[in-house]
Amino acid sequence: MSESSQKATVSVSERRYKNGDLARYEIVNFESWEHLYRVFGRTDADIVKEITRLFQANILPGKTTIGPVILFAVPEGTIDPFQTETEIGFIVNQERRIKYWLTKALARGEFRIEKGNYIFDNSKYESFWESLTHAGMTGIAKINRGCPVLLPLYRDLGTLIDHSKNSIVFNSHFFQMETTDCDTPWDIMGEPFGLLILDGKILLPPLFEREAFFIGKTGNSWIGRPSLRDVEVYIGSTGYIDGYNCRFFSRPAIDRTSKSEGTDLIIVGKHVVGLHDGGCTEIPEGGFIIQTYKRCYPDSFDVDYLGFNNVAFAVQVGPALVREGKAAVGFGPSPFWNGLGPTFPPSVYPLDWERGRAARLGLGSKDGRLLLIWIEGSNKLSYRKGVDSCGASLAEFAQICIESGVKEFVSLDGGGSAQICIDGGRLLRLSDRYPHSGKDAERPLPFGLAFDLV
Repeated sequence: MSESSQKATVSVSERRYKNGDLARYEIVNFESWEHLYRVFGRTDADIVKEITRLFQANILPGKTTIGPVILFAVPEGTIDPFQTETEIGFIVNQERRIKYWLTKALARGEFRIEKGNYIFDNSKYESFWESLTHAGMTGIAKINRGCPVLLPLYRDLGTLIDHSKNSIVFNSHFFQMETTDCDTPWDIMGEPFGLLILDGKILLPPLFEREAFFIGKTGNSWIGRPSLRDVEVYIGSTGYIDGYNCRFFSRPAIDRTSKSEGTDLIIVGKHVVGLHDGGCTEIPEGGFIIQTYKRCYPDSFDVDYLGFNNVAFAVQVGPALVREGKAAVGFGPSPFWNGLGPTFPPSVYPLDWERGRAARLGLGSKDGRLLLIWIEGSNKLSYRKGVDSCGASLAEFAQICIESGVKEFVSLDGGGSAQICIDGGRLLRLSDRYPHSGKDAERPLPFGLAFDLV
């Protein structure tokens, strides 16, 4: 099956394995890579409801050490009663500030759940929470064990299908989804991470030194392994270079900054979310910390990144599946949790290169053009052998890439996130399914990459 327009060619194929398993996959060849752009959602009551359902149905049952999960989102312009100054420094981001104070209230028993109702000892906290609940911006995934965990939601979560009229939209980046991805006060559910460059502008900084797919300004493509040390960071009018006027700290090698006489600037994406003097600050799972040599207070909380001057487009997720026309045979230099060291996003379980089948998505180049491949998967509860697509291991995905003629290729976020939307629809099925109806359950995502067809 194939479809085409002046700007993209789309085909769907399938293969059967010797054991009877079936794998369907979709290939999109783009006429040009130059006009990709980001599309965002806006976290609303429907998004909160769907994420609550996702935790209740898919995440909590397999997490024996986690108690109930309380989720909340804060609409733009909401006024809250929570102080910026805390025991861990100044928390200048609203969601993280609320998380800090309400987590303390939970620990003290001043915020609790009784017979399905939220109970607060602080009337201002109670009034604020009631306003969120009334707007449908709170939810709880219930389970009869453990202590509740509080998770704020990223403000720009949405569904990609809503942005796909007259365009192709696909997911790309990892984002913080597990409770273990949000263990620090600086982390929130749904925050994306990893280098993103569009039209030569750095929109997200590199993180974790995982492999990335690059397209240069002359049209050449390659696989690289970008690092925070490759960029100069600007906060307001001040530039920061690691080892020159500051130190950069990031996971997974270390989880706290060293003691210092300066200020720790806690950064997630393009924003300073907190400040702490003296060091010993917990490093965000999905961000990093700039530690200055002297005490300071920035003149802005907005962050810009300079570097990669020869790059027009880049996406960092990983691992790489094809490099210079040759299939990868393992994770190579891309750090992923191996079950031995400290966890860091995505930290659901150790990955199995050869046997770990799931829905997959990846991006690369073929004959100087951009190429996208989506392999359909199905969750274990709804999978029907020989009828539903079984997905692919990373080794199997690499082989499909080679057979498709790609030169460079990197894996993007897969599983329940993997999808390609074309002009308001999809040619394959999503991995997540509603348990009773069996219909596709679209996972809310922080953003998608889009390409207009008209």
